[in-house]
Amino acid sequence: MPIGGATVAWMDDDAVLAALRSAGGCARRHELVAGRAAQRALASLTADGRVIRVSRGVYALPDAPADVRTARLASGLLTCRSAAARWGLPLVRQSTVVHVAVPRDRGARRPGDLPPGTVVHREVRVRPSGLALTVPPPVALVHLARCVPAVETVAALDAALRTGLVTRAELAAQLPSRGRFAFGRLLRASDGRSQSIAESFVRVGLRAQGLTGEPQVLLDGVGRVDLLVEGVVVVELDGFAHHSDRTQFGEDRRRDRVVRSLGLHALRFTYRDAVHDTERTVHEIGAAVAAARRERRQPLPADLAHRSACI
Repeated sequence: MPIGGATVAWMDDDAVLAALRSAGGCARRHELVAGRAAQRALASLTADGRVIRVSRGVYALPDAPADVRTARLASGLLTCRSAAARWGLPLVRQSTVVHVAVPRDRGARRPGDLPPGTVVHREVRVRPSGLALTVPPPVALVHLARCVPAVETVAALDAALRTGLVTRAELAAQLPSRGRFAFGRLLRASDGRSQSIAESFVRVGLRAQGLTGEPQVLLDGVGRVDLLVEGVVVVELDGFAHHSDRTQFGEDRRRDRVVRSLGLHALRFTYRDAVHDTERTVHEIGAAVAAARRERRQPLPADLAHRSACI
């Protein structure tokens, strides 16, 4: 079917260009044009270089993103790392190769037709058609769990839940037949209240050590804290691009003083501490929890710590 489901026999050059832009910059010929007028327009655009023939039956604008070109070449959809990057989900390192999904009952193009390193996911639930560029988010996240460490998948799940990209019900409905229990564990470990990949990494690390880190608890006189661990330790985590000016530095210290006045330990860590040195960070937090218990410190009363429900 032509893009948008409309008849395009009347298309002039501008209309063909607009249709390509609507398709993400690249499309297969049979989805792009129908009728001799549109075919002549496409031929004219290709001749003068405003459209590039990427491969047989695949046409693109000169500035079409490489991942879109690869998906169209594969007659598939972006998934896994490539889809996560398009949705802005956090990844420790961006992928240097494109991940595409094709129907399980149909192979992708020959490997030589795709850029080197292209990762092809064969998926029964994939049916490329029309303008779609990515698989549905639940499917992409299942694929992601097969390609990145578990903690990184949980961080992506946290962000997807927080932003409303997916719901828990949608994810539960897409549990894969292969790796069903493993993905179920990751889903149970996820928490859409987490506001950053750093929070997610530390929370998952604490969980592995039998400690509970509650994200974004609202403390009276302090505001929201990144993690409240076992009710006795407050953990604050700086973002990747954290730049503390004098005003912010002073506010952070004020918050720390109020936290301590509430009878809690206060710890601060950088993005690097949380994401690239998680084991040491979790060990330090665990030591603070142990110290608080030796001091017989009690968890903060519910009227001073306001918790929101897990997303």
